[in-house]
Amino acid sequence: MGPTNSQQEEKPRATGEREDALKNFAQTTSRLVKQAASILEEELAAGIGAAKQVEEKLFDVPKLRSGKPEEVMQRFRRDAHEAVDILMDVLQGAASALGGMAERAVKIRSGAAAPSERMEPGKTATVELQQPVKGGQSAEVPLTLANDSDAATPEFSFFATDFVSASGERIPAASATFNPPSLVIAPHAAEKVTVTVRVPEGTPAGVYSGLLQANKLGQLRAVLILKVE
Repeated sequence: MGPTNSQQEEKPRATGEREDALKNFAQTTSRLVKQAASILEEELAAGIGAAKQVEEKLFDVPKLRSGKPEEVMQRFRRDAHEAVDILMDVLQGAASALGGMAERAVKIRSGAAAPSERMEPGKTATVELQQPVKGGQSAEVPLTLANDSDAATPEFSFFATDFVSASGERIPAASATFNPPSLVIAPHAAEKVTVTVRVPEGTPAGVYSGLLQANKLGQLRAVLILKVE
C-alpha cells in the first residue's frame, strides 16, 4: 500500500522546517561570532592603548627606536606588529636597566671568602674576624675587590662607621684605616685593600660590628665584625 497524500505533504514540510532551523542556527552562530570578534577587537585595542601609555611613561620611546640598524633588537622590530613593537621596547628598556646595574656591580671578597662573604648588588657582605683582639691592639683585614663589569670604576675612597657592641659600647670610626686609601679598578680586574682597626685601650669586651663603605660606589659595602677580649 503506497503513502497517502497527507504523508507525502508531511515530508516536504519536515524538510523545510529542518532547513529553517539550520538557517536560523547558522545566522545566530554567525552573529555571535561577529559579536565576539568585535568585543575581542575592542579589548585588544584598549590593551594596546594602555600598553602604549605605560610605555610612554616608563621609557624614552624615540631614543629606544633610534638605535643602530645592525642592533639585534632593531632588526627584530623593523616590520613588527604594533603590539610586538611595544613588547620590544619593554624588553630593551629592561635589558638597558639590567646592563646599567651590571656595569656598576663591584664584588668584595675577603681572602678565601665563603659565599656569604661575597658582596653582590643590593646585598651587604659580612666579614668576621676569627681571632679576638685586645684593647690597645690592631686587627688587619685584607679584602679583595673585583670589578666584573666592562668599564673601569671611578676613583673611590673608603670610610667606616663606628663599631658598636650589643651593649652600646663604641669603637670610633676613626679607628679604621684603609691601605690604599683610594682605588680605581679596571674592567674585569681585582684590587686589594687592607682594613686596619685599632682597638683603643680600655675598650670593654664584646662583639663589635661596623659598616665599611666606598664613597662613589653605593652598592659596595660590608659589615666587619670583631671580638674584643
